[in-house]
Amino acid sequence: MNDAIPRPQAKTRKALTPLLEIRNLTKSYDGQHAVDDVSLTIYKGEIFALLGASGCGKSTLLRMLAGFEQPSAGQIMLDGVDLSQVPPYLRPINMMFQSYALFPHMTVEQNIAFGLKQDKLPKAEIVSRVNEMLGLVHMQEFAKRKPHQLSGGQRQRVALARSLAKRPKLLLLDEPMGALDKKLRDRMQLEVVDILERVGVTCVMGHPRSGRGDDHGGAHRHYESWEICPDWRTRRDLRTSDHPLQC
Repeated sequence: MNDAIPRPQAKTRKALTPLLEIRNLTKSYDGQHAVDDVSLTIYKGEIFALLGASGCGKSTLLRMLAGFEQPSAGQIMLDGVDLSQVPPYLRPINMMFQSYALFPHMTVEQNIAFGLKQDKLPKAEIVSRVNEMLGLVHMQEFAKRKPHQLSGGQRQRVALARSLAKRPKLLLLDEPMGALDKKLRDRMQLEVVDILERVGVTCVMGHPRSGRGDDHGGAHRHYESWEICPDWRTRRDLRTSDHPLQC
């Protein structure tokens, strides 16, 4: 893996500005904690990975940040504003799902433009942003194709472009490499990091921790990371530790 990617977040912690503050966030189902009393600060410009085994609550936490799940307790602060009770469509947050959720009847450019049209942006602005996103993910020549005509890696790029087109303050990625085979996954990981750093967006993503040392090529090499175990009581901020916790 190439570790030479420039990382704008590689500053001292004091020099960074907090963007997202999660305060004692909890989500319970029938008395069982899916997310248990989590407090965490994400800084502007960070690409941050939640590392943990399947079923440990990574997706639930991301869905609460996006507004698709309501917390049982705690606060979600974004730029000093409490979003805990704000509906998803009013949050300056976009989420890309593992399945990519592209509209099969739309072309690549129509998929990217969808959210912009929903926001009723001027047509010229929509065209400009779509072209910008196509260039960013190197998909200009595929603009008229539909999702079934694309490879897995190409579909991922389109989904990422659609998520970035609205210029969110915070981007959430739920196991973005999970649908890809290992060879493509390792290559796309570097591509995604490069795109996110060029845009400068703050990003939180869920990554599986396999326990075999092969979790997406060692995601913590490229992202600021926070590792969790299924009970949420055992967790470690890898930004301040050279010894990842083994779950």
